[in-house]
Amino acid sequence: MSDTTLVSPNDMFAAAKDNMLEGADPVSDRDWQMVINFVAFNTGAGAELPVTKIFAKLFDCPLEEETVIAIAAAQVRAKAAADDAI
Repeated sequence: MSDTTLVSPNDMFAAAKDNMLEGADPVSDRDWQMVINFVAFNTGAGAELPVTKIFAKLFDCPLEEETVIAIAAAQVRAKAAADDAI
């Protein structure tokens, strides 16, 4: 049985702000990097890249698409490394 839960983009954004920015809206590139990292980390395996790209567009993230892709790719690698360590 999977522990995956479908979460709306608005709920994911709220959770990212609560967890990464103490509830504040992202204003700097660093803030947005933290939000995108949170989203990629908390997205199901295999969906990180498309979900983070769509999420960034939905919320007018000012980061370059290449940066969003790099963050998602780093999370994919980190998840794979963590799974391998188990």
